[in-house]
Amino acid sequence: METDRQRDFTAGVTWLTDPSRGVDASEAQELRRLLLGLKSV
Repeated sequence: METDRQRDFTAGVTWLTDPSRGVDASEAQELRRLLLGLKSV
C-alpha cells in the first residue's frame, strides 16, 4: 500500500518524464527508472 507521499512522488516522476513535455523518450525512461529506484530505497 503506497503512502500519499509515495503516490505524489510517482505522479511527479510521471509528469517529469512525460514525452509530451518535450523530454527525450530514452532520457525520460532512464530518469524514471532512476527516480523510481530511489523511491524503493
